[in-house]
Amino acid sequence: MGYERVYVCSLQTPNHFYVGTTLRVPWYRNQEHAAGHGSKFTAKHGFKKMLFMELVPTGTSGTLEDELTIELMCRYGWGAVRGGDRTAQKESTLRRFLPNVLKSLGPRDVLPLHLRPVSKFPAQLSALINRFEVVCGLENANHLNADVLA
Repeated sequence: MGYERVYVCSLQTPNHFYVGTTLRVPWYRNQEHAAGHGSKFTAKHGFKKMLFMELVPTGTSGTLEDELTIELMCRYGWGAVRGGDRTAQKESTLRRFLPNVLKSLGPRDVLPLHLRPVSKFPAQLSALINRFEVVCGLENANHLNADVLA
């Protein structure tokens, strides 16, 4: 039995991220992304580094990958994040897979906290978001919250 992991990669383009899942050892998946064996979005924006990789309960990685992707799309705009079921490069294709709350927004628009979708696994998603904020720095998170409140 393998361990399910959800991870986030930081890309060379500032404030661009890729969310993924894997059963492989973290070092190997990191090397694959660094060698260009990842998504087209990661190749287009350049792999910078693996921000973190978290073990998640068996059977939840796919859902958590999608939910974390949507959360980061809400924070950074859907044009800056890919992962889960939202990996299309063509805007018209991607828009079909966006949650309704994001479909009317532009690729760089952020969504206020009170409008964001609710998680099926709130405790696990919250832990992933907290890990992201710790790794990226609270200064960056505070900057994003100020943008949302403005």
